[in-house]
Amino acid sequence: MTLSQALTGSTRSRAWERAAAVAPHLLIFAAIGAEILALVALLPLTLDVWRDPAHYGHGDFKHFYESSKSLSLAGTYNPALGALLHPLTYLSLTHAFQAYFAMNVAALLAIAYLAQRAVDAPHAKLAMALGVLALPQTHWALRVGHFTEILAFVSLAGFLVAGKRPVIAGLLFAMLALKPQYLPVPVLYLLFTRNWRAFGSLVAVFAVMSLAGIVAAGVSSADAGGYYADRITYVIEDVAVGQSDLLLPVQQSWQYSWRGFLVSAGVEPNPLLIGDLLALSAGAMLFAWWRCTPSVARAAAALGMLLLAPYSTFYNWSMIAVAAALLVLWGLNASVFMNYVVTLLQEQSEPPMLGRVMSMYSLAFFLAMPLGYGLAGATTAALGSAATLLLNGAAAAAVGLLCLVGLRSVRELH
Repeated sequence: MTLSQALTGSTRSRAWERAAAVAPHLLIFAAIGAEILALVALLPLTLDVWRDPAHYGHGDFKHFYESSKSLSLAGTYNPALGALLHPLTYLSLTHAFQAYFAMNVAALLAIAYLAQRAVDAPHAKLAMALGVLALPQTHWALRVGHFTEILAFVSLAGFLVAGKRPVIAGLLFAMLALKPQYLPVPVLYLLFTRNWRAFGSLVAVFAVMSLAGIVAAGVSSADAGGYYADRITYVIEDVAVGQSDLLLPVQQSWQYSWRGFLVSAGVEPNPLLIGDLLALSAGAMLFAWWRCTPSVARAAAALGMLLLAPYSTFYNWSMIAVAAALLVLWGLNASVFMNYVVTLLQEQSEPPMLGRVMSMYSLAFFLAMPLGYGLAGATTAALGSAATLLLNGAAAAAVGLLCLVGLRSVRELH
């Protein structure tokens, strides 16, 4: 190798290093811009709903309010929900909704605060906080009067303190029983990780909370048991039998569970296919618990709470912020990914070939973008946006798992 070739390779290497150092910051600022635009689009209506809930019908909060006022059991929700919300019923429906709305906003701000703690740079902190606040599903949950943000906060806090403060983690996870569809995965996670103190705390708080709700409702344990047995049977029939008349078509299209994805994609939601997809999701989650770092395992559990739910509508997926926050708290974000890719390529390449390797990487990256746009457009036109996102995510996960399992060179990377 001549001196001029060596100098050329060194110059290219320094140029790529500078580009790799600048690119993450540019991506962060681009993300901030997109998040501000999303807030500009979403926030006005959300604030209007808070200011004048009577005009928008109070959403599903009206159902919570009426059942809490009479301390009666409400659907598949835990009986303690009525007792916890009962103090709000001393206010008018509108004022109660506004107070309830404010509690959910406080939980959302707490999630944003926890998420931004993972990064140091001020612009990265801003991007993380805005990312939580600009999530469309979050605004939808606030508008329709659900307490998903509170459940998301207790989930995130529970996963974060499970290692050091297991009793508090169990208490936090027990609050998920207010909407029981979220509870099985955290329970399995605690059992899988042998966190017996957290599991014991969860069971104890769940039992006390449920019994207190039953006593407050003034019903016997037998009557309450029969009431919830009927509703559990109803849910099982929806999953196992696949009844298509349980919901209106427009509601089915809002579902983000596997059944909803299939309906949105125009595919008959066959119970066997739904079972296979649930089993695949559970297998991927268990694999992450078994082989990945604790932080990634917690993020997989948060995603599993959504993918393994028998019924999950659009606003429930505001809990995706939990998985995102856990991943970022682990350090997996766009800037880290870009730096890892460039660093890995540079470390695994011979110095004389470094310029060519990085050139091919750039060529492949920029060529893939328009091809990806075209493929995504065609797939979206044929199957819809939900199915396209699902297929893309499944394909990316499958390729990653195949490389990890089948390629020794990938497993031996350091």
